Amino acid sequence: MRERTLTYDETKAAEAAFKGEPFNPAWSAAAATVYAGITEAIEKRLMTGAVESEVAEECLAGR
Repeated sequence: MRERTLTYDETKAAEAAFKGEPFNPAWSAAAATVYAGITEAIEKRLMTGAVESEVAEECLAGR
C-alpha cells in the first residue's frame, strides 16, 4: 500500500473522529472513509478493553 498525505478534509475528518465529534457531510467521500475507519477502530479497541476488563474481573472473583 502506497503512503500519501491526507487532504484537508480527510485531515479534518480524522481530527473529528479522534475527538468524538460528528462527521461533516460537506467533506468528501474519501474523508468519510477516513472518519469511518478511525471511529470503527476506536469502537473495536473500546470493546476489546471492556471484554478484557470483564474477564479479569471474573478471574479475580473466582468465577
